[in-house]
Amino acid sequence: MQTVQSFALLDPSSCGEDLAYNAQRFSALAPQFCSDCADYHIRGALHRYTGRKIFDRPELIRLAGKVIADKAARPEQTIEIVITGSADTAMLATSAHAAAALGAETLKRCRFTVLDRCMTPLLVCEEFAARHGLAFHGQQADLMSAAQPCAADLIVVHSLFRFIPHASQAALLGRIGSWLAPRGRLIFSNRVLFDDDGAEARGQIRKRTVANKAAEEALAEGRLRLAESAEVTLGRLERAIADDQELPGEFRSLDEVKAVIRQSGLAEISVENLAWEFAIAPGDLMRRRRVHAVLGRADQRHG
Repeated sequence: MQTVQSFALLDPSSCGEDLAYNAQRFSALAPQFCSDCADYHIRGALHRYTGRKIFDRPELIRLAGKVIADKAARPEQTIEIVITGSADTAMLATSAHAAAALGAETLKRCRFTVLDRCMTPLLVCEEFAARHGLAFHGQQADLMSAAQPCAADLIVVHSLFRFIPHASQAALLGRIGSWLAPRGRLIFSNRVLFDDDGAEARGQIRKRTVANKAAEEALAEGRLRLAESAEVTLGRLERAIADDQELPGEFRSLDEVKAVIRQSGLAEISVENLAWEFAIAPGDLMRRRRVHAVLGRADQRHG
């Protein structure tokens, strides 16, 4: 196993994540615990290592920090933070960084619960929490039927609803929102597709092709050591290159998102539309758009 380097939780770029270590752990754990979706998990970990950015991380830190600060100003109680559909350590790290930025005492009051249907990301999140001294609970669960894990002060739902059929989205959002404590907040972040006749999807394949090549070079040069051979790993990357391109729950407009929020019964506190343009390779630009919504319980519409 590779040596785990020190990555500071207070670093706003890494938020304490060691992406090379994550890639190694996903390579070792996913074939064992998530055989049906191991390619997907390993591709995601390797592409983050090769440079895939969480473009909305600064905004998520700002929103989460505001919610945590509000709770921290109240009497000494545990601050319950729930992350649904983790995929990897990104949202745990982002939320923990937001808490740590408010001070060590605030971080000590936080308890992080991560729910995912797959065991692999839960195990990697557990290791992340142990390295940074976080109070942590991982729960393997189908979110469509999961019981309330706690009365949550903050729930982070990031990039989950692309995987949820449109007909089930409002009910699921309402279900997750029902876990909120009084004055709790749910941060909802999801991609919204551009109306561009497939240009975004083609750009995604080009971006993944570049990331696959970068991973191949890192393996060949010995900068990255994985549990599986380079040949097996590169085969996984090639097989997974188009995974999650045509998912059942993609949003195509901000109005679609707002309709799901209304139908969920949750209170809309704020909704923002964010967009970025970034380079896949020299001279090859891609656009990306996301919605960020802060939601509350129906009885807290004016709170």
